[in-house]
Amino acid sequence: VRIREPDPLRRARQQEFGGPGGADAARFTRDDPDLDLAQRGEQPSRVAIENPLRPYDNEPPIALVELHNGGLATSGGSRRGFRIGDHHYSHVIDPRSGSPVEHHASISVLAADAITADVLATVAGMLEPVEAVGYVEGLSGVGCLVVDAAGRRLTDSTWRHAQIT
Repeated sequence: VRIREPDPLRRARQQEFGGPGGADAARFTRDDPDLDLAQRGEQPSRVAIENPLRPYDNEPPIALVELHNGGLATSGGSRRGFRIGDHHYSHVIDPRSGSPVEHHASISVLAADAITADVLATVAGMLEPVEAVGYVEGLSGVGCLVVDAAGRRLTDSTWRHAQIT
């Protein structure tokens, strides 16, 4: 598994993400709020998706998918953002309104490569959850998991095919 931004900390984490001698499962962690993954090779990697509404180390993942010769990216405001008074706002700003996106907690996208997954996670994240799933469903070889602000999970057929039950 290759991680998009090579630096010493991220290279060291490759062990966690199924790299040489590493585990078979990867997990998004607090230190990597918008981590993009790319996987190439014969053996698929298993990637666990963190609950964006309960981003704690001891919280079980909400999904486990197989990533095989493709990329995965997650976008959302649960780990990054800003607080005004008692309200947390996402760092993701909808360019149409100029306001923080608040209708979803996170969106994870599977695509042919990490850059495409990253772009689509950002673009689909601007849409309402049902609209985002419909948008991704219309793209060949792309899948998504949307967790809306209430915690409901919406997926498309490509994501369901990659998900390990």
